[in-house]
Amino acid sequence: MKIALYKGKQHLFNKAVSWWTRGPYSHVELILDDGISVSSSFRDGGVRYKNINYSNVDNWDFIEIGPEPTWMRDRISGILGQKYDWMGLIGFVFRRVGDDRNKKFCSETLMYLLMYLEAWRFDPNTLAAVFSKPEV
Repeated sequence: MKIALYKGKQHLFNKAVSWWTRGPYSHVELILDDGISVSSSFRDGGVRYKNINYSNVDNWDFIEIGPEPTWMRDRISGILGQKYDWMGLIGFVFRRVGDDRNKKFCSETLMYLLMYLEAWRFDPNTLAAVFSKPEV
């Protein structure tokens, strides 16, 4: 299982997210052991499985995080179909905006699936920092 971090800048939304969160990434996907990706995307309407072609390596970085736990698919099925969390995304600009536990944005989805508390606090660049190993 690994994390795919999107650093493409083709759309204004991607540019704005990476600028505001002060890093190169604007979206994340969790790639399961069978190659299927799971995340939440505003373009897809929320939490979903998707086959993604990651061949454009200029747009993606990857972090290996270990084998897929046996419980992962059950955890995914518990949130599959939840709508995209626009208000949660706006919460990165205005922290007083509340979190809707029945909606998810991309990095929130991954951190929730990986059982991190307060998953709504993580943007794609913070998530990358948590899982990246320091250079020695």
